[in-house]
Amino acid sequence: AALSAGNLSPANHWSSGWIDLLRGLAQEGAGRLDEANTLLGRSLVLDGQYDHPLTGMGLLEQAHIASMKGDTRRAAQLYLEAGYSAYYFEDWDVLTEAAMGGWLNHVTTGATTVYAPLDPISNWAQTNHLLHLAVKTRLAEAESSFWAGNVSAGAAMLDDAARRIGEMRTGLPGIHMLYLQDRKSVV
Repeated sequence: AALSAGNLSPANHWSSGWIDLLRGLAQEGAGRLDEANTLLGRSLVLDGQYDHPLTGMGLLEQAHIASMKGDTRRAAQLYLEAGYSAYYFEDWDVLTEAAMGGWLNHVTTGATTVYAPLDPISNWAQTNHLLHLAVKTRLAEAESSFWAGNVSAGAAMLDDAARRIGEMRTGLPGIHMLYLQDRKSVV
């Protein structure tokens, strides 16, 4: 009876956090950002106190919502927190998206510096053979360096990414690399 009344889990059950996450994602997709943000906020901890493997995803989506609303300061904090949670739970896809979202948020603020977390994330990813993360963050660093006028640093990062790109050359990282190679020749 409780489930048929719209409650998708028993009262005070740990699974309600995960259900709130799914409902929040659905509301975000439907454009109801305030409701999505509330549901995503409720999804971040289980039993009122425990982070869980999907906490990073909830934080990442809250960061996206803050970005869509133009709240770059809140978005920056949420992208960082999503990255911390993703690292803790070894969710490399969320870590990658948090780093790239944080970088894009940094760029949209008009910053002329390289987004600070990119270098340590890239170095760590290379050391741990997470090439997708390492390549994407190096390409972001290269682009920021080019835009900041530091062509030699950007070229070095681009060369580093090119050595590691492998089969990603035929995907989005490859397109980003081609764009940066063209940008390097123009600058």
